Amino acid sequence: MRLGTGIHPRHWHVGAWLLALGLLLLALLLSHRPSGGLAYADPAAESEAGATQPDSGYIAEIVDSTYTVGPAEFFALDLPTIQPDWRAVHLFGTASTKGKNKDIIVRLFKAKDYEHWLKQKSGVKAEPIWSSTKARNMTLDQVLPPGEPIVLLLDNGYSMRTSKTVALQLQLRYERNPAEAADTESASEGVGSEGMGKAPADTTQDDMPPPRRNTEEEMPPPPPPPPAGY
Repeated sequence: MRLGTGIHPRHWHVGAWLLALGLLLLALLLSHRPSGGLAYADPAAESEAGATQPDSGYIAEIVDSTYTVGPAEFFALDLPTIQPDWRAVHLFGTASTKGKNKDIIVRLFKAKDYEHWLKQKSGVKAEPIWSSTKARNMTLDQVLPPGEPIVLLLDNGYSMRTSKTVALQLQLRYERNPAEAADTESASEGVGSEGMGKAPADTTQDDMPPPRRNTEEEMPPPPPPPPAGY
């Protein structure tokens, strides 16, 4: 006698075969993961890739020049930290001297503190917001107090006999002035039933301090921000 389960494929009815085939196809369909379809943007990934909002600010090159600082002298530049609707918040750049065994000190002052630093003869002097050590090559990467006029000083006051030739490459990062942005929003909200709002005020700054001169060279103004930022 041969024992068995009593179920053999050759004895299946046609309907049973069709049912098994259908279940197999359904299992394959449910287990299949499509490789195509719609792709959705990941905001975090876009941020890491460098995407920025239009009003997040812009970076402008403000100095790419060489200056000579005489023995026991200082040379100062008024940085264009305040522009219509914009303010500088970060300074980037490099400073390097030319020639063997020559160094320089770079200092950053608030403009009002720089004037006190120059004129004060005794007592406690006004301190810079940042100062380097004596060096031939240095990298500047300094957060600035927003909305403050800033003076960059090349200090050769300690060198009584040697002049220094210094190559400067400087950039400023600007962000939109919050006060100006608030005024713009208020003006936009003020356009209502009367149909027209006030014309924007003239933001031209006629009292911008001119850059300090060094012979015939001047610090060029920064370019205007791009229309949509970057």
